[in-house]
Amino acid sequence: MVKKVLFSIVLFFAIAEILIRISGKFKTSNERVVGEYYYRYHQSRGTWLHHWKPNKTVDYTQPEFRYQNAYNEFGLREMALDSFVADTSTLKVLCLGDSFTEGDGAPFDSSWVKRIGYLSKLNGKSKYRFYNAGACGSDVFFNHQWLSSGLMKMKPVKVIECVNASDVEDVLWFGGSERFNMDGTTSGKIGPRWEIYYKYFHIVRAFVHKVLGYNSNLVMTGNEVFAIGLIKDELIKTNEWCKANGIVYTVVLQLCPHELKLQNKVSNQLFVELAKLDFVTDISDEFQLGINSHNYLQYSWQENGHFNSLGYQKLGDLVYKYACKDLH
Repeated sequence: MVKKVLFSIVLFFAIAEILIRISGKFKTSNERVVGEYYYRYHQSRGTWLHHWKPNKTVDYTQPEFRYQNAYNEFGLREMALDSFVADTSTLKVLCLGDSFTEGDGAPFDSSWVKRIGYLSKLNGKSKYRFYNAGACGSDVFFNHQWLSSGLMKMKPVKVIECVNASDVEDVLWFGGSERFNMDGTTSGKIGPRWEIYYKYFHIVRAFVHKVLGYNSNLVMTGNEVFAIGLIKDELIKTNEWCKANGIVYTVVLQLCPHELKLQNKVSNQLFVELAKLDFVTDISDEFQLGINSHNYLQYSWQENGHFNSLGYQKLGDLVYKYACKDLH
């Protein structure tokens, strides 16, 4: 009798697991896009900087697009830094951010950084040259590290940093400055011990989301306030560092495609808090006028979740309008 009950329970969970997997409801975004599970916690790096492997060229292939990515000596999707340093006839603007600054979802020449460079020349400001230091998965703490790295060889007169809702969860996964170990390595936070079961069993995912209340990034609702405080403090430190080094610092608050689709500032709590800072610009309202629930797929990729070339063009137009006003 006991064996039959146990068999029935195992059979029930096995069938439930199969049906949930077939539905695809609890697939992570990485599984949908690249077919692999990506651990949020327990991340580590051999450096304080966050970048791709240096001096590599890769074919970046996803279900919705394909193009080639070339990474320079810093592991950034940008030209060699020496070409910027050697160009003494221009003033340098350093652009910081995550995948939305790197330009994930579009070719190298279609990022918002390239767009503001184009608009700058178009408007007779060709004395400025823009460097894209954005990297997928970066956040405000990693971005601050770039300011004290070899990138400072270009001696920028201005820094523009794009911040969005994903920074909150990045900070919840990595923590604040404590991520930077004394030996020069980086360690992420220790997450739920059950994440390994979450990876392999979709029925566990259903329980975690529906019963325990975690979101798709394994963050419990309510923890955002802590991360927002860390982000705000770090941006203030970055601004102070820039002032001490004669650099103009501007932070741009940027909505992601899924927020534009919903016409709802999912990141509103973050944006409201950061907008109190005098060096922060919120472009959300105007961004939502151009991209909305009816046309967002013209400007972004449904599965990948990032903008396409048209979306980055729109973003670049607004960054140039509001963050480059002081460039004369």
